[in-house]
Amino acid sequence: SDFHDTKMSITGVIAERLTTLALADSSIEIVGDGARAKFLNIFMQWFYKSKLTAVGNVCLGTGDVLARPNTDGKRIGIDLIENQNFVIVDSVGDFLYSVLIKCDELKKDNNIYERWEYHKLNTTADGISYVSITQVAFKNGKQTPIADVPAWASIKENQIIPNVDRLL
Repeated sequence: SDFHDTKMSITGVIAERLTTLALADSSIEIVGDGARAKFLNIFMQWFYKSKLTAVGNVCLGTGDVLARPNTDGKRIGIDLIENQNFVIVDSVGDFLYSVLIKCDELKKDNNIYERWEYHKLNTTADGISYVSITQVAFKNGKQTPIADVPAWASIKENQIIPNVDRLL
């Protein structure tokens, strides 16, 4: 078979190999004796073993990736958001102040629905930092109330996460 007839991406092959080489001697450890440090250490070890190679492959293959934590109230997971599905709205260097993330897309009855989240780092007058998350829905490129899309009707339109000093 001719090389050009395969579905193999040379960028993907190089990205996977470079990631493997870069991570071969790496490790991550959270230091501390408290319950939070122990939990974070277990979580980071899981992330390192199961997701970090994928993060490296996507970064090297596409140029950027966001690792977005999420939870169902019982478990914590990580969504890897490729660079075509997010926009950094405000930053200083590597420090993010706000970002817009495409979270979902549905096709129904010849319509395309998209759900985006706007994450913004804020600070109260008392100096307490928090993240606000606003859900925004679009139908065929025009903004529509999120409650009008049955699949997303149960998602809160606005959320506040207190005591957070950085995004993602």
